[in-house]
Amino acid sequence: MTRRTDGGSRRATVVVAATALLLGAALAGAAVGVASADAPSVALTNESGGSTASAPAGETVTVTVDVNASNVSAYQANLTFDSDIVRVVSVSGTDDFDDPVTNVDNDSGWVAFNQYRASNVTDPRLATVTVELVGQPGNETTLAFVESDTKLSDAVAQEQNPQGYDGIRLTVEPESDDGADGGSDGDDGDDESRTTVETERWRPPQR
Repeated sequence: MTRRTDGGSRRATVVVAATALLLGAALAGAAVGVASADAPSVALTNESGGSTASAPAGETVTVTVDVNASNVSAYQANLTFDSDIVRVVSVSGTDDFDDPVTNVDNDSGWVAFNQYRASNVTDPRLATVTVELVGQPGNETTLAFVESDTKLSDAVAQEQNPQGYDGIRLTVEPESDDGADGGSDGDDGDDESRTTVETERWRPPQR
């Protein structure tokens, strides 16, 4: 009886230990998943939050630098682009950050900017970037982050390295000629109407 009791105790101990190990592994996996979901990221978006923008040559588009992160008090960013297709016109601040210190090299195709604030903010908009489309119709380029030059930090200078960097695709649209013929047709119609009125006005009376 004593031997059977000891064997049962050992088996129970093994089962409890195995259960504890499995539970610990599950909790560790869950923790990793949470950390991944909460990892900071940066993205360039259009006015409606999308990842593409387009305009005819000579026109401008404005994109926003959005951040998914908490405790952000300062940032630096560097964007690259094809200088034969777009040129940076300006970089401006937002409700979350003032106008940044900006360095633009349109010939080489990059723009770097940075700014800070006194207190932390969550999920801020860092800046807006306005570019002019200068390429040929159908040309495309991606306004993209230089990952090694794009960083976030909090109010005590603790750095956060984003885990996601989403750029935006810019396309040169063909020029539209809609409405050119319509204006001509409209003028012809007006002339015909005026001619008819004048003819009726000067018709001699019938006897």
